[in-house]
Amino acid sequence: MSLDEIWLREPEIQNLEVQAIYNEMYSKIPWVMQYLEGCSNTELDFENWMKRDYLFADSVLKDATKLGYSTLVVDGERTIDENLDIIEEVFKVKCRSCLPKTA
Repeated sequence: MSLDEIWLREPEIQNLEVQAIYNEMYSKIPWVMQYLEGCSNTELDFENWMKRDYLFADSVLKDATKLGYSTLVVDGERTIDENLDIIEEVFKVKCRSCLPKTA
């Protein structure tokens, strides 16, 4: 896999449990609710926004696959460390030394 052969994608949000987690995490970003303040139906608009993001990610994945690129779908099937191993291999870097230490 080379540098130009990696595409990252958000979790598969058709899975209702994952969708709920994705929506909860995204809704905690301060500017998201500020952005939706001017909308007449913030709940529906937020839901539509999340669906649009999923459909965009899905179309990028399909295009990348059609063009013959390798893809990395981040959907919870691999651990963060496993995903990081793939990214380090593709970019030929070691990222772990740059990450903050966790307790």
